[in-house]
Amino acid sequence: MKKCGTSVAFDSDALTRRDAVMGYLAAGGQYFRVGGSGDIQGVAQCVQDLSGSECQDCLNEAIGRLKSECGSAAFGDMFLGKCYARYTDRGGHSNGESGRRPRGRVYV
Repeated sequence: MKKCGTSVAFDSDALTRRDAVMGYLAAGGQYFRVGGSGDIQGVAQCVQDLSGSECQDCLNEAIGRLKSECGSAAFGDMFLGKCYARYTDRGGHSNGESGRRPRGRVYV
């Protein structure tokens, strides 16, 4: 399942930051990972019944699809069977809390 926000005009710097956050999340080797750059935040998570390599494969698939299917959206969620990945610009998401930055994030 995927959920993409409305398309926005990202400048090349914002796309570079989004791709950097997605790259950081994909490089994990962990079951849960958060990161951000500027106004772009991201999170990725696997269920823990996957092996480390299965989790990595699932996240790579989710992040690749997220970038290609929600590329210019203000936010995107990609839920696969055993993992999910999310990014958001400026904290805006479908819950209407645009502009609020989530607490407890690790920024790269």
